[in-house]
Amino acid sequence: EGTTIIKILLHISKDEQKKRFLERLDDPDKNWKFSMADARERGHWDDYMEAYEQMIRHACSTDAEYLRGRLQEARWLLKGLESRADTLLRVVRCLVREQAAFLEFGEQALHPLTLRSIAAELGLHESTVSRAIARKYVRTPRGTIPLRDFFASGIETEGGGSASSTAIQDMIRKLVAAEDPRKPLSDARLADTLKADGVPVARRTVAKYREALHIPASHERVRIG
Repeated sequence: EGTTIIKILLHISKDEQKKRFLERLDDPDKNWKFSMADARERGHWDDYMEAYEQMIRHACSTDAEYLRGRLQEARWLLKGLESRADTLLRVVRCLVREQAAFLEFGEQALHPLTLRSIAAELGLHESTVSRAIARKYVRTPRGTIPLRDFFASGIETEGGGSASSTAIQDMIRKLVAAEDPRKPLSDARLADTLKADGVPVARRTVAKYREALHIPASHERVRIG
């Protein structure tokens, strides 16, 4: 059943995938929950601010001026941290919306997605999105995932949908795992099988993905007996 669902996803358009999974996001019983540790709660910043203000009230004019300057710098820093946290949360929400199928079904359901498309949807500069996701991870029901893993290049499928390079690699991995060890699938056979499933990939592309997966060539995978 899972494989059938994934094949259907590959043959429907990106917009249709988003529509179907946005229905899940709008369902309060099945909704994804978003949370982020709050800097104010962790650092008790309000208490520190109050302590600084009390020091200013009891300080001489010179010391009070110095403390006010440091307090203003602290407020600017907190404002910057809150702005970054807000941007990061917006990006994560957008990624979950775009790649809901990936979170539901795994790598084979990951569709092509670029920094530029996320930036355009959120009204941000591409470099802002890149900085926001750098060295960031999200904890999901599928485990802890680097935000970079939500992005992938890909191709259009014959059914009008799309398949990411990550999804295609996952298909190749599964095809090789299920092959007859006495007659391993060549790169050409793998390409033909993928094409039959509506994912037109050149043999050389299959070879590149296979090598990226550290899967030996077919003649090196032969097992007799």
